Formats: sequence, structure tokens, C-alpha cells
Amino acid sequence: GFRDIIDGTSNTLAIAESVGNKPGSHRLWAWGVYSGGMGTSGGINANFPNLSGWTFWNNDSFNGPSSYHPGGCLATFADGSVRYIPETIQLSTLLDLTTIKGNEVIPEY
Repeated sequence: GFRDIIDGTSNTLAIAESVGNKPGSHRLWAWGVYSGGMGTSGGINANFPNLSGWTFWNNDSFNGPSSYHPGGCLATFADGSVRYIPETIQLSTLLDLTTIKGNEVIPEY
């Protein structure tokens, strides 16, 4: 539960936009906690191959936070705040935002 988030709810990413990974799919879904863990195979709006090899149903690969907005995507944090995460965020910072008790110091992004 929320009591387990020791990194602070304002520093913990809960949900982010993620667009379909197949051209023309226009499928949107929330990106967030799944099976007790979080992570991403690429940065915001990254056009990288699936580095993790992890797939959802029908062999759709897991894609990271993405949107049809230029320059970034919207994300909801555990405190309920919504922020625009820029494409320029360092992947290490994005990954730090996905932990609940990593004790990371989150730099400005």
C-alpha cells in the first residue's frame, strides 16, 4: 500500500501514458505497477526495440511511457499530482521515479 512508498509519493510514478506500439493501432493504455514491479525498456517517446523481451498478451511488446504529444508524456504520481515528463529526462532518472523504496535523490528534469 501507500505506507510502503518510502521514497515519497511525490517522487514515485504511478501511471503514465503509453500509446500502442503497432503503427496505426492508436491503442492507449496506462503504464504503471504490474505484478508488483515497474520499469521501462526505453525513455519517453523512445523508438527503441524492446530491450527487456517482456511481452503482454498476443505477443505485444512492452513499450515505455509515450504519447502523441510532442516532447514528452503525462504521468500521475502516487500523491495524485499530474506532471508532464519531457523526452529529455535521463533514463536513470525515469527508472528512479519507478521505485518506491530506492532512496534515490531525484534531480530536476
